Amino acid sequence: MGKKEKKKKFKSSNERKFPENNQESRRDEIFFKLEKIDTVSKEESRTTEEKLRRGLIESKTIEREKKSEVKIFEIQQKIERLKNIKLGLYEDGDYEKSMEIAKMIITIAEKNDINIILNEEKKFINATQKKISPKKPIGEKIEELKKLRHSYYSSEKYEEAIQISKMLIEFASEANLDETVKIEENFIALLQEKINQKSSKVESFESLKDLELVDQKQPFSPKIKEKSEKDLDTLLSAKQIKIKTDKVKLEEEKENIEVEKQEFKSNEESSIGEQRKFIEEREIFKQEKINLEEEIGNFNQEKLMLEEVKKNLNKEKREFESNKEFFMEEQCKFKEEREIFKQEKIILEQEKENFNQIRQMFEEIKKKLL
Repeated sequence: MGKKEKKKKFKSSNERKFPENNQESRRDEIFFKLEKIDTVSKEESRTTEEKLRRGLIESKTIEREKKSEVKIFEIQQKIERLKNIKLGLYEDGDYEKSMEIAKMIITIAEKNDINIILNEEKKFINATQKKISPKKPIGEKIEELKKLRHSYYSSEKYEEAIQISKMLIEFASEANLDETVKIEENFIALLQEKINQKSSKVESFESLKDLELVDQKQPFSPKIKEKSEKDLDTLLSAKQIKIKTDKVKLEEEKENIEVEKQEFKSNEESSIGEQRKFIEEREIFKQEKINLEEEIGNFNQEKLMLEEVKKNLNKEKREFESNKEFFMEEQCKFKEEREIFKQEKIILEQEKENFNQIRQMFEEIKKKLL
């Protein structure tokens, strides 16, 4: 008991001797604890925020991929329909309209970066244009291609400009225009460099975007050494409130992500239903097309029969015309013979009258002689 009392007395005497040092050490200890709590809470909030952001990024990536798959399927279907229409017009000999449809396909391919279809349709247009237009001199072709290449270059369509330059090299090689070939080769190299620069810029921009998805702020520890314990408690509670509000915001974002997921699922189901409906309509269209082709076959058969009947009628008409001509000739002959008969009858009547006169004279002479 005596030792404990002595220690207490020693402590109280020390506190009396160094009251300022004890208060300062206590304050430093409180600051250290606050900084530690602040660091831990910031680390926890940053980790939680990073997880939520990663989840948001992953869900958005999945959603974009699914939407892009649905969109690609719809674009392919649309392009296939236009291709069928284009081929039908081409087979019917309507080359102008088939080229217009090909231009529509090119527009869709350019918007969606489908280079294979783009090149196919351009080749189709070039081949069709060659078929319907008279061949121009190589010089005129080269000038036209240079203008087209310049228009593509001005609108920053470097891939298309490269294709035109390759065509120019082919024409220039045929015409032995070595200078033009060199110019176009240098131009292609320049365009290729521009394309590479453009793609590298896009990649760097995407990497910067990825880096900025999570805000990494340096922990800030305020140097408050002269504030009272009350101010420190207020600061701590304010930071705790901020952490709680940030957590609430992140939870709301998470709920929004879930809502967006549900909306995407419903949109996906509706798009699948539309695809099924389109497939059913396409089957109906195929059946109607088959029926129409059968009707066209029947119509062509009836048309052939009518043509045969028409031929027979024309044949009978020609025979009738020939018989009519023969009848007219016979009729003319009959009229001529009838006129001759009339003339002969008149002559016969005159002879008869003369004979009667002679007979009368003979009778008178006979009477006189008797």
